[in-house]
Amino acid sequence: MGAAIDDEEVSTNPIDILIDLTNVGTPKSDYGQAIEAVVTNFTNSFSSKDNMLEPNPEKPYYPFQVYPSFETDLALGQSGYQEVPYDINTAKSLPDNYIENNVKDELVANCDADGDRKIDLPFSEGQSITAGDNHRGYLGYRNVTEKSEITDDGAINLIVENWNNETTNTSPNLESSSICHDNQ
Repeated sequence: MGAAIDDEEVSTNPIDILIDLTNVGTPKSDYGQAIEAVVTNFTNSFSSKDNMLEPNPEKPYYPFQVYPSFETDLALGQSGYQEVPYDINTAKSLPDNYIENNVKDELVANCDADGDRKIDLPFSEGQSITAGDNHRGYLGYRNVTEKSEITDDGAINLIVENWNNETTNTSPNLESSSICHDNQ
């Protein structure tokens, strides 16, 4: 869920790592062979709106781009497997047991997933957010007054349903946007 690794690292082909120019001089791995050999099914749950992982060309330094700033590449947890500059699926480099699921609609528009009454990074006071933005929301959202209470299960319900071989349900109708405020 929300994997902060480069989007080509699920490849079964080491060449996919070597020809990606963002990897020059960095220790990267092709985990695809291990995924294929060790696990039954590998599901990458990602959010295409994840503000912690996504690049934002409109605001290149605001507040800062967490994953792109450090890795100079796209994250598996934001974009799914690599399609640019070449598509590793077309190259038949994805593991046979690799599945991906865009769970952006499961991450509600909430700036405070941990319920500590402080805005989560990378958000700021007064910022407008939408469903899928909060990276911390994969595991759900805590009640701000009673932290032992979960107000929304994020995307973890999809993981549990998958483990139990249940069918995946869609999210209930939730707020699609919100404005961030500290409530101290």
